[in-house]
Amino acid sequence: MWVAGDSGNFPLATPGRACSLEAPFRSMPDSTRNTRRLDPPENPPLVSPALVPPLSVVLASAVGTLIFAAAWPGKAHGLGKVGIACLALIIAGKANSAEIVSHRGFSARAPENTAAAFKMAWEAGTDACELDLHLTRDGKIIVIHDKDTGRTTGVKKVVVKSALDELRALDAGSWKGERWKGERLPTLEEALATMPDGPKRFFLEIKCGPEIVPAMAKALEPWRARAPQLAIISFQHDACTAAKKAMPWIPCYLLAGSKDKNKKPQTLRQVINRAQAGGMDGLDLGLDWPWSAEMVAQVRAAGLKVFAYTANQPSDINRLAALGIDGITTDDPVLAKQLLGK
Repeated sequence: MWVAGDSGNFPLATPGRACSLEAPFRSMPDSTRNTRRLDPPENPPLVSPALVPPLSVVLASAVGTLIFAAAWPGKAHGLGKVGIACLALIIAGKANSAEIVSHRGFSARAPENTAAAFKMAWEAGTDACELDLHLTRDGKIIVIHDKDTGRTTGVKKVVVKSALDELRALDAGSWKGERWKGERLPTLEEALATMPDGPKRFFLEIKCGPEIVPAMAKALEPWRARAPQLAIISFQHDACTAAKKAMPWIPCYLLAGSKDKNKKPQTLRQVINRAQAGGMDGLDLGLDWPWSAEMVAQVRAAGLKVFAYTANQPSDINRLAALGIDGITTDDPVLAKQLLGK
């Protein structure tokens, strides 16, 4: 199907395949399209599940077609208007489909990394929760961000030098308010038990090192049937690599800021290379990176998913969502849901 415009004709849809995006982009020069070419399947879906060109190109095309439709409504016949509407819906769907990941649970309102924070996030409709894992002196896995308990319990105990029972006796809720008094540091199993069935998942961040992986593999083995509800993340390449080797059935994403652990600048290519060398499935990148459509395309071209942390300002959440990334970590899932219209 072709739609007429003052500057010429352009393809919008083909009979039987309303909203096909392949024809317009096949005519683009290679410099405009994503360099990773995708051959159309024998039986293509009604709507392409992925946008082949950079999102910026598609957004520009959408704006142009919508302006055309508004300015010259008489020249776009019925099916052409349907195609324009479908194109706009696809763009909106891409921007709003980012997975909302609640950082340490609903940490904007509840004490971080507690069962209460996770339950509140699930009840608020988050897509996922992120938590932090450390190994105790007696080889147990406990959910806490810091190396010691001082900030969130008021009693400073170094996690790796403390037994699970010692840590579990501490009050991890009162620092956030009287309402939360008596909240305990949960074990990995207790945190997982809060997760509903269905399309929800936990991002499990390894905070210590690869020494935790054998205990994680044992604890997560009963979750094989619910593998889509799990992901492992870490800033530590050796921990990610060990986790992926021990639990290949769980996706693993490498966390990275624009500077390495020695505070030296690192390039996106360096991070991509490390992730690929470890057999990882994606990158979870900080807000300090120069986010752009080209950056997202570079990660995707490497066969990796791309997530971002930790976005709490509406401008940041909207900016990241517009790039069509896979997920956004935030302290406030309600705010993110409202902004993304989910």
